Amino acid sequence: MYGYMGKILRVDLSEKTTSIESLDEKMARMYIGGRGFGAKVLFDELPKGIDPLSEDNKLVFSTGPFVGTLIPGSSRCVVMAKSPLTGLLGDTDFGGYFPREMKSTGFDVIIIEGKAERPVYLWIHEGDVEIKDAAHLWGKVASATQEKILQEVKDNKAKVVCIGPGGENLVRYACIISELRYVGGRLGLGAVMGSKNLKAVVVRGEKKVAIAREKELDTLIKALNYDLVNDGSCESLIEYGTWNTTAPAQVTGILPTKNFQRTSFEGTDKIDGEAMVEKILVGRRTCYACPIRCRRVVEAETPYKVSPEYGGPQYEAVASLGSLCLNDDPVAIAKANELCNEYS
Repeated sequence: MYGYMGKILRVDLSEKTTSIESLDEKMARMYIGGRGFGAKVLFDELPKGIDPLSEDNKLVFSTGPFVGTLIPGSSRCVVMAKSPLTGLLGDTDFGGYFPREMKSTGFDVIIIEGKAERPVYLWIHEGDVEIKDAAHLWGKVASATQEKILQEVKDNKAKVVCIGPGGENLVRYACIISELRYVGGRLGLGAVMGSKNLKAVVVRGEKKVAIAREKELDTLIKALNYDLVNDGSCESLIEYGTWNTTAPAQVTGILPTKNFQRTSFEGTDKIDGEAMVEKILVGRRTCYACPIRCRRVVEAETPYKVSPEYGGPQYEAVASLGSLCLNDDPVAIAKANELCNEYS
């Protein structure tokens, strides 16, 4: 099939086994990828009424047909499970380079079930799958976890998603951290990883996705990239990243403030896009094959040391750690964001 690798990886942590299944073309056409695949798997396979933090829950990593191509904005990975936060269908997603790298291992979908007896991480590379011991990583924050894993797999091009102590301790809103700076932050799926004693998923691949009309797609991509950069529609996103949302949210009266008791914040001018750029911005990053480069990179020395390795806060973090807390200090917001990434 064009756009797909055609394989599903299933990992049973309880039995310490892995198996490979074919991705059915009918399923691909009906559910496309991402959330569609995840919802299909969970609807078909989860028993009714299970505890989201029990070994009966399943964790599904899924990509779509555009992932692995150069189509801008397509590098996304969706993770789904029954949510420990709501008890309902839970999905989160993140960008960066993990999605492309996962698909390059030859798998469109990874289904993780059961629970390991002791902490483990998955090492998936060129179609090979290893369930590796992670007892020595349990309790470590995300940066220390990633650093140690990359040393162990001896491949700095591998991409790591992991949890920190938040996920390990089953905090019901715990996140999944990818490459330290991309975050699957919704519905507590980091806690599902923790409930399975799964510290990390690590991927490295070289396989390429098949494209039906490659020359025509290349022509379309060039036109898309040109328009995205030059037609003005993404101008503020390129300049400020998602910080471009803060000031408009204040003007329109929808900026979350004081634990959602208010919808405007008198300190907005100290944490809006212009203020953040002036105070803490040191660079910009992008997800795979995206010309917009909306990811901000921040750094500070005082009053808190903030490392650029974690990227920087996006609008949601600025609102959550800023206006919702009546905090108008960009450095404090950036440091709090860094700590959230570390602890997942």
